[in-house]
Amino acid sequence: MTGRNERLLQSLGLKLTEEQRAVVLDPRLRPGVVIAGAGSGKTTVMAARMALLAMDERLGPERILGLTFTRKAAAELQSRVARYLASARRDGLLAAESGEVTVSTYHSFAQNFLRDYGVWAGVDPALRIETDFALLPLLFSVVTRTRALADADPSLTAAGVVAKVRKLDAALAEHAVATSRLRSHEAIRVAALGDEASLTADLAKVVAAARERAALATVVDEFRAAKAQSGVMDFSDMMRLMHQTAFGSDEPVRRIRERFGAVLLDE
Repeated sequence: MTGRNERLLQSLGLKLTEEQRAVVLDPRLRPGVVIAGAGSGKTTVMAARMALLAMDERLGPERILGLTFTRKAAAELQSRVARYLASARRDGLLAAESGEVTVSTYHSFAQNFLRDYGVWAGVDPALRIETDFALLPLLFSVVTRTRALADADPSLTAAGVVAKVRKLDAALAEHAVATSRLRSHEAIRVAALGDEASLTADLAKVVAAARERAALATVVDEFRAAKAQSGVMDFSDMMRLMHQTAFGSDEPVRRIRERFGAVLLDE
């Protein structure tokens, strides 16, 4: 395989550093992490690595998945890999009838994953995606009706609550943290600090903030329920529901692993 790899790199005219070559030409199929800064050639290395894996007889192009953040980055990555594979086919290093690799953004992959496998976790595959801005009226309606903030700071306005709920909802979803876990964590924090009457002013603020976060987590639950009832979700919901689906049943994960033998992530 090494000779074929060298021929491919030569035909593409890629000038890689020794560190880059070690990543691109590694014959092992194993988990790994590549740490590199901006402008260091990450896209080139990722595209070349995907091309080399596509040439691997253990895989083939159809079993390679590349994920990145933006549509622009995904389009650039897809274009580079396609050029590399076209060169490999021209030089006889890859079968002419071979397919292409799959490149997607994280959110697009999550959307497709939910459409195909969401039912395994009770997620409605017909949920439509809305932007944060489009969901503001729904969130404002939830905030004006909630009773979870009855004991909150009276100076906290509805607009302030909306902003905090949006931020907390997104953070919890992106990091796969359940609202119940956050409430439990804040309850432990409050209990550990003891009697409020004996606390300093700074510690009293910590207690107040912990109670506010716990209350806001309940509003997040109410907002999520309202979105589901309205048949909508936002981008953070996609990641949360994908995590819920993946960890709720072994079958979706088994099918993805069966489809893709190598997954490369642009972090």
